[in-house]
Parts: sequence; structure tokens; C-alpha cells
Amino acid sequence: MSRRPSTERYLKLVSELIAADRAISEGGSELASAILALQAVSQFVGEDPNLRLNGVGISLKRLLGALHDTAGGAKPAMLFGGAVFTESGKTGRPTNVTRDQLRGYIVCAMNEMKASGMRNLDAAKAVEGMLTKHGVRFGGKQIKATQIIQWREQRGDTSPVATDEAILRFEALRASAQLPVNPQNARKVAEALIKGVSWWSNSN
Repeated sequence: MSRRPSTERYLKLVSELIAADRAISEGGSELASAILALQAVSQFVGEDPNLRLNGVGISLKRLLGALHDTAGGAKPAMLFGGAVFTESGKTGRPTNVTRDQLRGYIVCAMNEMKASGMRNLDAAKAVEGMLTKHGVRFGGKQIKATQIIQWREQRGDTSPVATDEAILRFEALRASAQLPVNPQNARKVAEALIKGVSWWSNSN
């Protein structure tokens, strides 16, 4: 049976995945960023001896190898041997992805505080304090608790696609980590999220 990961190991993974997202937002190679993200996940799995001994993570390692080959100019069968699916009817590059992802991670931070038993407004105010502490702003303005609550309520309805995608990525990570939900862990995770995206303040 897999051991429950420590809070520190989990937060390290979150930090590395956010860094991979940041690289894309700053105009870096999407492939290189994907490799960094997958390396972080593969290492996270590999650090669990029970998972490693049972061969869990082999598919991730093979995909990682295929991505490395692709980055080197090769066309591995794993990625190029089958049908290629594309989104039709969409052209051009997305805009404001960085800001939209920022919204998503802020909502996730509020969700963490709520999961520990806090009411909506109290959870949002706690996150507002973290945002102020780390100098995170949106559109050059301070982010208020009421704004955070509104963003949370807009999820899946009027939220930007990148916002919802950021939330889904984090929720999947949170579920797989099986980190106990308590006030102490909630604050650690929320604080790590806000600290991890504090670099976005200058671009928003």
C-alpha cells in the first residue's frame, strides 16, 4: 500500500508544477515545460518505495522518454505512431493565460481554507491576507475577499477556460496526494499556492 506523502513532499510537487506553468506563461517552450512537469510527477511517484517496487509509474517514465526524444528532434512511435487529434475551428494564441491561471490558483487557495472548516467570507479573507503578504495583485489592484468569492462562484460558468483548467489540475493533484484536511495543512497548502504564483504580480 502506498504511504501518504508528507506535506513537504506534496508542496514541493506543487511548486515544481507551478514553475512549469510559469515557464509557458513567460513564453518558454511548451514541450520543455511539459517535460519538467512530468519529471516532477514521476519523481513524486518514485519517492514512494511501495509504488516503485510495484512498478507504478512505468507509463510516465516511457512518456517522459518519448518527450525527451521529441525534444531532440526524433519522432517516437508512442507520440507519432497513431492518429493526431486537433481542435478544429480555433486559431491564434490564447491571451491573458497568466492572469486566468492566477485566478484559478487563488480560488484553489480559498477552497483549501474552506475545506478546513472556514466559512466563505473567512476563507476568502484569509487568502486576501496571504495575497497582500506576498504582494500579489490583479490588474495592478489589490485582490479583495469579495472578488475571490466571486471568482469561485463563476467557476464552470463565466470563468475563463485557463482558470477552470488550473483548478482542475490542482484538484487532481490534491486528490492523488491524499493529504489530510486540517487547518494546519490547509494554511500550508494555500500559502504555498499564493507564494508560488507571487511572481505573476509583476505581469498583472
